[in-house]
Amino acid sequence: MGKDNIQAGDKSLIDRSLKHIYKPLIKSGYKIACPTLTDLYNDLKEQPHERAHEIALALELFATGSMNMFAHPTNVDMSNRLICFNIQSLGDQLKPVAMLSMLEYINTCVMSNERNDPKAATWVYFDEIYLLLRDKLSSQFLYTSWKRFRKYNAYATGITQNVQDCLSNDTAYAMLANSEFVCMLRQTKDIDSVVELYGLSDPQKNYLKLAKPGQGILKMGNNLIPFVNDHPTNTKIYRLLTTKPGEMEN
Repeated sequence: MGKDNIQAGDKSLIDRSLKHIYKPLIKSGYKIACPTLTDLYNDLKEQPHERAHEIALALELFATGSMNMFAHPTNVDMSNRLICFNIQSLGDQLKPVAMLSMLEYINTCVMSNERNDPKAATWVYFDEIYLLLRDKLSSQFLYTSWKRFRKYNAYATGITQNVQDCLSNDTAYAMLANSEFVCMLRQTKDIDSVVELYGLSDPQKNYLKLAKPGQGILKMGNNLIPFVNDHPTNTKIYRLLTTKPGEMEN
């Protein structure tokens, strides 16, 4: 609908429907299926208020229309220890909905894991994190979770090749400055921003500029540690990990 189209009473109308569609789930002790966007859409249509019908119409595209991908129960076993979300191929209209669903699940999972087993650690990896930082809602989630996850024995890791895109983003800059552990690999045009953020010396700057695969600098707290981690290229593990197109073909 867009933030400019949300009226004062819209949240109350949605809240009415949420209470109604979640009531059977709560009454069952969370043993029946969870409500979906389709249930919310149908309940909004049943409300007598005309504005509720307008909200339902705005939701129709994602509930029963051609973009109803997230309006159904998942067919993935969400009890797996390793879960990967891939939103790369989604279009611009579906991507914000996907990100909200994905990030809300991650947040709930982190808190549930800590509640069920205080000693268990949850690892959350955001590949191409700069894409999430472009959206205001997902950017705000990342900024908040970067601080909160530690309280729930969870560890967030952001991965990106586009360091400059992150350093030009105020939210991302604050996240990087607040990170205890950073692994810096070879840098070229973005090197000056990295030098300024982490206070690298000239030798450390030149080391990053000339670094080969498997070389870089680790930041651990206030310590900066150069490393060399060459991996044999004739192993099965290397063939599984490599992302070089020529090597992948072989």
